[in-house]
Amino acid sequence: MSVVITFANEKGGVGKTPTVISLGAALVRQGKKVLLVDTDPQASLTKYFLDEGYEQLDLTMYHALVEMKHIYPIQVHETLHFLPAKNARVSLTKAEIELPQKDRFNYNRRLKKVLALYPEYDYILVDTPGNVSLFTVMALIAANMVVVPVRTEKSAEQATNEIMAVIEDVKVEDVNPNLVIWGILPTLYEGHVRTHNQVVSVLKEKYGELLYPEPSKKTDAYNVAHLQKIDVGIRSAELGAYWDRIAQSVIGKGQMR
Repeated sequence: MSVVITFANEKGGVGKTPTVISLGAALVRQGKKVLLVDTDPQASLTKYFLDEGYEQLDLTMYHALVEMKHIYPIQVHETLHFLPAKNARVSLTKAEIELPQKDRFNYNRRLKKVLALYPEYDYILVDTPGNVSLFTVMALIAANMVVVPVRTEKSAEQATNEIMAVIEDVKVEDVNPNLVIWGILPTLYEGHVRTHNQVVSVLKEKYGELLYPEPSKKTDAYNVAHLQKIDVGIRSAELGAYWDRIAQSVIGKGQMR
């Protein structure tokens, strides 16, 4: 059975998509078969891999969620695939309007049903919008584990309260009581900036052991890897080792659930 990991925050621009991609690649290095899922109407993950090629797609997550169709994943690597969010004709924004009308009482569980169609993957990583929306809630209901990326800036730290409250709401007995919080991952961290260190200290004080002790550092290596369509671990051995450590932590916590 696949381990489903959702990446969520109340605020956009906190590095969710690069986190999904980097962790996905690291899990592949650990010998896992990984499926990335784009549930963001802005399709950040889809555009990362396809650029404007998304316009040529036929079936996307819209069709999976609204029509409950099994759509074939796009291959990035032999054991790394993804499900795109949109094409030139339809995006998930339309699904957000249609789903409550189509399935009045159970639409929040449709993503869970869709992901169950892909049991061949060891890990399914779900990228979500830059705000709490229908898709964020669906992704949390479908998940075994949640990762909360937080940019080391004050506004992002403050928004963390809100996503943590949503996670607790989802963990109630009749929704997803077994949802595990892997942790809070500080992102886009600049060690020489005093306010970034202050934010890390505040997060540590508020969330204790839930805060991952090694922030993800801001570096142009991610942009270069994006342009070259390669894993950042190929670009930087140091970053590859960093994401390998996170992957090992995720695997360990997944085995404990």
